[in-house]
Amino acid sequence: MQAISSDPDIMMNKIRKNQENGVHILTKNNLRADAVIRYNWIEKNLEDGICCEGDENFTRIEKNHHICNNRKAGVKASDSA
Repeated sequence: MQAISSDPDIMMNKIRKNQENGVHILTKNNLRADAVIRYNWIEKNLEDGICCEGDENFTRIEKNHHICNNRKAGVKASDSA
């Protein structure tokens, strides 16, 4: 799942066994992102469970049931996110 400079509510999903990141929230051209990631199971992805990148990225990650067994990080924040 990928969202670019947007404000999705990602809730109550099972996100598992993806070839890349489970959830990838990024910003482009300094446009703000205010995603909310809540009540999900995010597991067994081949890269990061949740990856947030870019300036003006204000993603909220709260009350998820499981973020586990991902090959890289469970939650990764980079590039000023």
